[in-house]
Amino acid sequence: MSQLKPASGGVSKPGARKGTNLKFSEPSADDLARGGSSADLAGAPAAVGSNLDVTANDAAANRTAPAVAVGNDATKEFRQRVNNTVKGLFDGMRTDLNKMEVRMTAAMVSSLEKTEMTFFAQQDEKELLRLRARQEQEVQRENRAFKAVLASREARRRGEVLQATMNFTAKNCDIIIQEQDKAQCIDAEVKAMLDDHRQAFEEYLQQVEARHTKKRKKFSQQSERELNDKRKLFNLETAHLSVEARQERIKDFQFRINHFKAYDKKKSEQRRDTQALEIRQMKEMFDLQIKALEESHTLKAYKAREVMELQERQRRDVHRSESAIGELEFQLDGVTLQLKHAEYMADVAARHKAAAELVRERQDQLRWARVSKWKVVIKRESGLDPTFFNDPDPRVGALTSLVMDPQTTITKFLDIPLHSSIDPNPKSPPVPLMPNILNEVVRPDPAAAAVPAQILNEANVSGYTGAAGASKAGQAAASSASSPLAGGQAMDRVAQEEKERLEQTLERMRRELLDLHAHHAHELVEQRRQHAAEFDRLESSIAAQVQELKDAQKARAWQLKNEQLEELEHLRATQEKEAAMEESILQAEHKMLMERKTLNSVLETVGDGIINLTPQGVLTRFNARAETIFGYSAGEVLGRNVAMLQPARIDDPMDKMQTFLTSETYMLGHGRTVTGRKRDGAAFPLHLSISEVKENDMHLFTVIVRDLTEEVAAREANDREAERKRVKMEALIQQLARERSKSADLIHSMLPRSIAPRMIRGEVVPPESFDDATIMFTEIEGFGEITNTASALDVVDLLDTLYCVFDEIILGYNVYKVETIGDSYVCVSGVPDPTVDHAAEIAKLALHFSRAIGKIRIRSNPDLELKLKVGIHSGSVVAGLVGKKCSRYCLFGDTVNTASRMKSTGEPSRIHISAAAHSRLADAEGKCFLLERRGEVPIKGKGTMETFWLNGLDGFEPDLKIVDRMVESQRSLAAAAAASIVVDDADYPSTFSKESTPVPLASAASPFRRANMGEVGPGR
Repeated sequence: MSQLKPASGGVSKPGARKGTNLKFSEPSADDLARGGSSADLAGAPAAVGSNLDVTANDAAANRTAPAVAVGNDATKEFRQRVNNTVKGLFDGMRTDLNKMEVRMTAAMVSSLEKTEMTFFAQQDEKELLRLRARQEQEVQRENRAFKAVLASREARRRGEVLQATMNFTAKNCDIIIQEQDKAQCIDAEVKAMLDDHRQAFEEYLQQVEARHTKKRKKFSQQSERELNDKRKLFNLETAHLSVEARQERIKDFQFRINHFKAYDKKKSEQRRDTQALEIRQMKEMFDLQIKALEESHTLKAYKAREVMELQERQRRDVHRSESAIGELEFQLDGVTLQLKHAEYMADVAARHKAAAELVRERQDQLRWARVSKWKVVIKRESGLDPTFFNDPDPRVGALTSLVMDPQTTITKFLDIPLHSSIDPNPKSPPVPLMPNILNEVVRPDPAAAAVPAQILNEANVSGYTGAAGASKAGQAAASSASSPLAGGQAMDRVAQEEKERLEQTLERMRRELLDLHAHHAHELVEQRRQHAAEFDRLESSIAAQVQELKDAQKARAWQLKNEQLEELEHLRATQEKEAAMEESILQAEHKMLMERKTLNSVLETVGDGIINLTPQGVLTRFNARAETIFGYSAGEVLGRNVAMLQPARIDDPMDKMQTFLTSETYMLGHGRTVTGRKRDGAAFPLHLSISEVKENDMHLFTVIVRDLTEEVAAREANDREAERKRVKMEALIQQLARERSKSADLIHSMLPRSIAPRMIRGEVVPPESFDDATIMFTEIEGFGEITNTASALDVVDLLDTLYCVFDEIILGYNVYKVETIGDSYVCVSGVPDPTVDHAAEIAKLALHFSRAIGKIRIRSNPDLELKLKVGIHSGSVVAGLVGKKCSRYCLFGDTVNTASRMKSTGEPSRIHISAAAHSRLADAEGKCFLLERRGEVPIKGKGTMETFWLNGLDGFEPDLKIVDRMVESQRSLAAAAAASIVVDDADYPSTFSKESTPVPLASAASPFRRANMGEVGPGR
């Protein structure tokens, strides 16, 4: 019977501690028979628990015990010992299995703990990443808002600059206008003042002239009194003398009286000259003063304009400087805003960094709580203390390492205390640690215990992927929060430098502006000083001129006085000589008789008739020329009354020669035209010139007569010629008025009503831009074929009829006819007089044209029905006068081209409109147009456009009677023109035929066209 012995070579179990080898011998057959199998014994672990040591010690004791070789007692004892050993072995195995089950439970809890910790580490990383994303969005949002503020600020600045420029321009214009108005008012006041001065001077002159007249009258009365006194005294002195002596004294007295009268007359003339010189000098002085005032005002106005121009230039300089300063202040404000924004963004970055720190602190608190929770969970689930890894039994540690990861959180944080939120009682129900969404808005409790350093170190060096990612996310958040600070500081330094530079520039520009104001003030002071100097020079010049004029007038007055004294002295000397010569007069009387005869012979030979009359009208002389003029001989008329030389019936008494002799109204020395009568009774025009001779008691009239028959005939011929020229001139003036009226009518027919008067007045009409107008193009479908088949006269007649009808129809609409090109008729509404319903006016006109075209026929082919293509488009257009000769009011712009494309892409008898015209017709108030969508149509130069058809208007019935009247009128005019035109075939050149010459028919139809050209539409 074999014994159970330890085997010489055992197997080292992986669960045993290092250096421990347990060896067993194979059991005998008796041992197997007693209740054990070799499989049961061999399949057990070699070393389990602490009982293995007991078994080894028993085996050692058995080896040292003495062998019992005999008897059953020894066998029983051995069996009993083996059974005890096996029982202890299995009891140890059972205990070890229980421990292994506990450790397996702990391992499972540890696995769950590791999974949860990894999950929350990933969640912490995601939370930090989300926080970083939100912070970046906030930064971007703040930057976008700041950029929007800058853009809005820039736009406002541009508007403010534009408004300031407009305000400055308007203010400057207002100042200039006010200065101009002020200058005009000053001119008017000066003119009124000068007029007042002139009126006052004229009144003063009248008063002076009245005083002079009164003085002359008084002097004349004084002279007359002295003369009367001398006559009375002479009569008293000569009353006692004889007749002969009296006659001699009378003759001498009369001689002295004549001298006295001549002397008084000369003094009166001198007095009149002196008064005239006084008035003339007053006028010269007044004219000089007026001229001085005008020159002073002109100089003041000129200098005022210079001051105004200088002030305007200074205002512009100041405005430019202030604009530059405003722009610099705007830039400085922008830099200040950037600095404030940088400071705000730095605050935002700091706030973000603080938020990241709070999140990490909260995450560390939660990580500490989870570690504490799992320590309690292990104790509750397995009954083990977290310090079981510190078991001194090496076999326990080896067994634990078989089922658990030695790097779990539980094994690493054995010495940390439990979190305050975890109940340390393992029997308490578990409380789950769920993520709290309020942690983002609720700050951690500042009174909470600090996170252990092992937890913080684990967050930084953890082997978990989630923890490492969370740490990296935290570092990224921290670096992202610190990097804007570093970049912002650099930007702050640059912006601060720029701000300092702008402030320095602004300060310099403000000093320059102050210097500019000072310079402007100095310029104004200097200019006013120059103006004052010029005014002083002008006043000095005026004073010198006045003094020069006074000196000249004084010298002239002294000269006149001396001349008058010399004349009086000369008159006295002359009178004395005449008195001395009076003595020799008697001696010369016989000599005078000879001279009288000589005079008579001369009178007989002169070219004019000489007649002498007595105051009673008796003829005393009738020379040879008078005989020729009147047909009487001297013997027939001498001694008879002069009335025989004039017709018996004279309506005007002043035409009678007797009137000149008896009336005080005759005018001696002046000629007069009267009617004379010849011997045969014929009346003829006669010119009379009468002079009077009074010598002592002799009173005689001398009449010089001249026959004016030839002169009157020549004058009448001249009058008739002048009348003929006057009538001709009036006719020419009337013709000119008619031509002007025709020209005005022609211009009104070619140009709009608001443009034509300005064109006639010669004003420059600038082009105008209209934001919204509607243009219509029309053409006759197949017009080329019509011109090929019909004669030129028929084509002209057709176009004339068509355009006359259209011109008459257009009178009823607010539409302007622009031009006609061949068969194309172009018109517009909203130009040159803007109107709201221009699209509706054009649409109604197009419907009217479409109805009217059906009543117009070609004279040579009345069965041919004409079809009209119409194109309409609305939009902006530019209009203006083009050319100097035959100026036309033309339209320009893309709207014109588009309207023409609508016409060319349209269909016969249809009205093709664009989308723009469609929108305006659809929005027309009170009008329901029938519109049909055509679709997308390719338009040359435009691509594809959506177009529509205009089919009608509810309740619109155009008046077609006017078309019948116009067509009938055109036919009658054409028939009359054809009947009145007679053209010889020989008069035509050989290269032309009658049919190819449309001039006669066009000329025949032109009166009607001219009659209607002035009324093409309301625009004209």
